[in-house]
Amino acid sequence: MARATRRWAKKLAVRDYSDAKVQADLKDADAIKALKEGLKDADGKVQMKAFSDLSDDDIKALVAYMRTFKK
Repeated sequence: MARATRRWAKKLAVRDYSDAKVQADLKDADAIKALKEGLKDADGKVQMKAFSDLSDDDIKALVAYMRTFKK
């Protein structure tokens, strides 16, 4: 897995979800919203497409799985 310490990851503001502080700062509701609606940068450019084909239960399961990355 690529860490958020790589140059391209820093440029894209990629977060390291294995970092306990990153995990603590990210609320489940925000993660769910990002998965459902996608993410755009300040200029409106899409950074992550929405996962609109996933059910609410699938999205909640993804967030729960992401929480297991924490060290």
